[in-house]
Amino acid sequence: MPAVHYSNLSAVCDNLRYQIEDTVGLEIVVAAIASLQVLNPAWLVNTLTEDDRNEMLKKLTACTVGTDVNVNCYPLGYVTQLLFDLDGHPIP
Repeated sequence: MPAVHYSNLSAVCDNLRYQIEDTVGLEIVVAAIASLQVLNPAWLVNTLTEDDRNEMLKKLTACTVGTDVNVNCYPLGYVTQLLFDLDGHPIP
């Protein structure tokens, strides 16, 4: 499963599953998220605002920093380029 645009709550779940689907020991979490998606079809129409997506970007950037990988990562926001630390605080 590839990553998808963060358009609604179901897409958030798809991306969560994508991020952890190959992590040994988290198979039950992937299955639980998939089950919750089936039980909550309204998640497909519950759209995310730009503010919602920007808040997610902060947290995803923090998770990227937390991987301690040796690559340059410069996430692009919808309007501006911002970087965030592990606590979600902007890096000047």
